[in-house]
Amino acid sequence: MAFMRVHNQPPKILIIEDDPDVLNAMNIALASLGFDVEVLLGGKSILENKFTVPDLFILEKRLLDVDGLEVCRYLKSKQHYKDLPIIMISSSPKFRKK
Repeated sequence: MAFMRVHNQPPKILIIEDDPDVLNAMNIALASLGFDVEVLLGGKSILENKFTVPDLFILEKRLLDVDGLEVCRYLKSKQHYKDLPIIMISSSPKFRKK
């Protein structure tokens, strides 16, 4: 999907992450690459439509205030947001051995 940019502005990335250290590291890394980065410390703002629409969402799966999958489902259910890309991340120390 191609995004239209106003006045050649860089792509906007919205990071939704509740760990301030992870959020800060991602913000610094992406901003240093020239992206316009906005951050949210939780997902409730998304569910309440209190955010600026980005070109890309980076969404933590295990948010403290709401499940990241719920946020993802919400975004994909709305006509205005459904085609925007979402990258889901998780910093959970738990993993499954097979």
